[in-house]
Amino acid sequence: MISAHVRQVVNRRIFLSDIPKPTIHSFENLFDKIESETHEMAAGVDTVLLHCLSLLLIEIWRIAAPPLHTSEPQPHHISDNFLNLVELHLLNHWTVKEYSSRIGVSRDRLNDAVQRAIGIPPHQHIQRRLMEEAKALLVTTNLQVAEIGYKLGFTDAAYFTRFFRRHEKLAPKQFRQTFTPIWRSRSEEISFSDWP
Repeated sequence: MISAHVRQVVNRRIFLSDIPKPTIHSFENLFDKIESETHEMAAGVDTVLLHCLSLLLIEIWRIAAPPLHTSEPQPHHISDNFLNLVELHLLNHWTVKEYSSRIGVSRDRLNDAVQRAIGIPPHQHIQRRLMEEAKALLVTTNLQVAEIGYKLGFTDAAYFTRFFRRHEKLAPKQFRQTFTPIWRSRSEEISFSDWP
């Protein structure tokens, strides 16, 4: 997954000048690898391409937006770090205290920075992200509910069902029965062969 930092940089126009030679060499190596993978189409090509593109975006981020060195992290850096860590460790079910410790700020400072940045507290964002992933897996895969729970880091399928019902007011099976037909009909409406 691409971090919040990288997304912020690549979502705007970037002007690069005086790119260091080692960075250019790194770009060349990554492009060569991408080209060879797309020609060979060996097993695991999707994963290799994903990692190559991620590395490429990180390299661009490094030269377009070098990190600021301040003794006290700014609120937007705190919230960006939190959002990035959530994407990396969502399935580990870290507590807000663990996130604040990893970022190097107090829990209250993390709460304040995240609330200001995205309008909800950290624990609510974590739960929202878990629910987004759960819903996507329910409607786009044939995995059993228990398998989805385990895939999302829940050690107990019953706890996953309770968690889901508490947030959605529906059991996972009911959600799947209700929304999978809607998702399927929408995906059938979008035909890539109709694209110009």
